[in-house]
Amino acid sequence: MGSRGARWAAALTVVLVAAMVAVASVWMIRNAPDTSEEAADTVPGVRPIATLSFADCYAIPRDARGDIMTADGVYVVSCDEEHDGQILDQVDLSNLDWAGSVAMKASAQNQCSTAFNTYRPTFDEPETLIPGYFLPNEKQWENGNRTITCTLTMEAPFTGPRL
Repeated sequence: MGSRGARWAAALTVVLVAAMVAVASVWMIRNAPDTSEEAADTVPGVRPIATLSFADCYAIPRDARGDIMTADGVYVVSCDEEHDGQILDQVDLSNLDWAGSVAMKASAQNQCSTAFNTYRPTFDEPETLIPGYFLPNEKQWENGNRTITCTLTMEAPFTGPRL
């Protein structure tokens, strides 16, 4: 009799674990960040990255858990507010064809390192700054977004302009 009860307990445990996994999976799918092409249009206040200007400060949209909500746009904020980065340069590559993601990332790293080194003498604490970039993916490229946006970031959100 004891083994029959143990089998029922094991079966019930398996059913409960399966139900918890199913519920967690549905929750994760419903709460996944929106990385669709239209995400910048659907998150209120978010601007497409290619529309930003030199020295604009930006905050990356995040949900209540702190996860990034969109890969295609940011909030433009005052540099006096806490922000994730500042626009250093924008490089228009409209005369080029898509060369593949690896080559495009290498081009962005090269272009943005050059921009960073151009402004480096003007930075108060250049060792605290991290050069970065936003790069359109192949679909965005095909739709006409051919701008590499170079950025200044730090390891954590910061306040105050860096340019």
